[in-house]
Amino acid sequence: MVYIRVFILLMMTLLHSSCKRQSIINEAIKMCVELKTTEVFKDFYGENTQMDIYKMVSLVEAEFKNEGFLKNVTKEQYLQLLEFVYSNKESFSNNELIKEFSSISGLLITYVVIDCPYEIVVKERNELNSSIVLQLANTSELQASGYEKEAVINYIEEISESDFIHIEYRTPVIVILAFHLENTFRSMPDSANK
Repeated sequence: MVYIRVFILLMMTLLHSSCKRQSIINEAIKMCVELKTTEVFKDFYGENTQMDIYKMVSLVEAEFKNEGFLKNVTKEQYLQLLEFVYSNKESFSNNELIKEFSSISGLLITYVVIDCPYEIVVKERNELNSSIVLQLANTSELQASGYEKEAVINYIEEISESDFIHIEYRTPVIVILAFHLENTFRSMPDSANK
């Protein structure tokens, strides 16, 4: 009986430690991304802006929901959104918020998809049990493909469901989608952009 209690106590301690470690990693990602993207938002919105990457991503995510492109925040829904975005790019050309965010996505993509995940993996390499390692491993494929649909699908599929519920793990996906749309908006005739 004593062994069972000790075993349960050890398991609870390990579980608590693991959850706390994941929380620390999520916070490290968030802080890194905020720090590295602040200047982009200041340059775009002005020195005194209150807008930051997570506020903007939350607004864009809400816009996807309001427009009916995203029902809830699951990997399955994001994969459906990805399919829609890649096959119906012009559907977003009249959405000012999405166009606005997509116009700065090229400045954000390196920080959000590559630099910050790399920093966290290097810093936490001995204690990392997170989707971030797999996401980082897929960034070369993403870049080499020019952020094509199949590479983005692989990127999303490597994110665990437990990580995907956190905005820190969805932000790179939203930035990639916005980046893809920005390239589409740029190639559209001026009359469609107005």
